[in-house]
Amino acid sequence: MQRKEPSKILLQSKLSNTGELIVVESQKDVPFAVSRLFFINEKAAVERGQHAHIRCTQALICVRGSIEVTCQIGRDSRKWLLDSSDQCLIIPPMVWASQQYVHPNSTLLVLCDRPYEESDYIRDFDQYILKAT
Repeated sequence: MQRKEPSKILLQSKLSNTGELIVVESQKDVPFAVSRLFFINEKAAVERGQHAHIRCTQALICVRGSIEVTCQIGRDSRKWLLDSSDQCLIIPPMVWASQQYVHPNSTLLVLCDRPYEESDYIRDFDQYILKAT
């Protein structure tokens, strides 16, 4: 079975004289039906995440500030910078991900294809490597 790679997509954006409208439609703009969404607001430049999901696919959108996302598939690593709310990073299952909040007061919106399930998380990197290889 070939594992899917994370991918960055550009969301629909409509500019006007007063601002910008960014659209995210389930199963159209993100490649899954959205089951859950949550926001993470960080007041300081910190690192979060540091886990993988067994079954859950996520879409990450930085709605304020700047966030660097590091994704690992097994031992291979790649970084993406999310610094505009029209950028969306799709993270498939079995990808170890961490987010470095580059600027204070950054906000991350996360869309998920599954409800919260603690059993879906791999929080130990060594255990992740064993399952991923």
